Amino acid sequence: EEVEIDSSEYNPNTNITTITLTRPLKYTHLGEDVPVPNDDQNRVVAKRAEVILLDRKIQVTGTDVEGFGAHTMMLSGQMVLDYVQFGPNVGQAFQLGRYAIHYHTPNEHLFKNNLKKSDDPRMQGAWQGLSRTRGCSVHKSFNRMLTAHGCFGLNVERNVGYNIMGHGMFIEDGIEQLNVYRENVVIMIHRSFSLLNTDQTPACFWMTNANNRFIGNRAVGSHTFGFWYDPPETPTGPSSNLALGPLGTSFNSNDWKDENGGFKFCLNSKWGWVKTRECRLLQFESNVAHSNGDSGIWIDHIDHKAEKWIRTWLRGTWIRKTIARQTMLVKSSLVYNNGAEGIGVVEGVGHIHIEDTIAMGNGVDIGFIKSAGDFW
Repeated sequence: EEVEIDSSEYNPNTNITTITLTRPLKYTHLGEDVPVPNDDQNRVVAKRAEVILLDRKIQVTGTDVEGFGAHTMMLSGQMVLDYVQFGPNVGQAFQLGRYAIHYHTPNEHLFKNNLKKSDDPRMQGAWQGLSRTRGCSVHKSFNRMLTAHGCFGLNVERNVGYNIMGHGMFIEDGIEQLNVYRENVVIMIHRSFSLLNTDQTPACFWMTNANNRFIGNRAVGSHTFGFWYDPPETPTGPSSNLALGPLGTSFNSNDWKDENGGFKFCLNSKWGWVKTRECRLLQFESNVAHSNGDSGIWIDHIDHKAEKWIRTWLRGTWIRKTIARQTMLVKSSLVYNNGAEGIGVVEGVGHIHIEDTIAMGNGVDIGFIKSAGDFW
């Protein structure tokens, strides 16, 4: 339901803001406090309909031609979007690449011209640490909310999306890593029948690589899924060729080592490939999913493994010694009133821990489907 605000008044004595609407609400909206059964901490779940502000001072909008909206695409350098309104009528229906907001293989101009990594902060290729989308709104989009394609280090925070066709927050090829999605709200996702097959069962957040951070986001009212981990076996599209694709010559995995000397970036340093389904689950914490048609959180084919290589005495060749599953954490989630699973753990999922999570009122609160363990 969309309504306009007529006026607002803040009372400093009570710290309460009173908002007056231009008309009464058309529908009844849920608002209740529900105690968590048998909880020794006596926690209460505040079930509330999300209220988001769509208007911004800067507005990008399309015409009234149904399905053919405005789209914003960044092809190189950096793009900073702060508090911009995209909508109504953005994105172009059934057209790959014509999304409301699109960070599109920003290393493309470098690798097509055989250039090395630039020292110019405006030309940083796949590394998008200088870019961000913050505080923006996207509504009535005919094609997604925001797409991160072939980039890493991007910050996406405190944005709102409403009434979107196809996946909302879209991580495209599976090479995208170390991006941060924080405190975003995505509401009402519709199916799209002429994009990817997965857009027929869309998600508010569609994640093709687990090596990203998702913190404090809310996924609400999708036709199918709230959050969906769905990595391919290896990166797809232009990212399938690491030598020529979005990483190209500007990427050096040695720049991305953690405090223990391990690689933050999921990349086989010897052979230069990415086994997307074996990447670590970097962070999934304090996220909320409710009122989705199927499942709140749907986890498919993520199985983080660590490999150890040794050099043999014979011929000095390298062999793989062990492959050990590593712990993956889904932490402090809240899932309720989803049609099927609150959290569904599907096939090909490794050593996953679901911690400090509340699930209630779902078809099945936490379900394990086609899961089979072999060795840990």
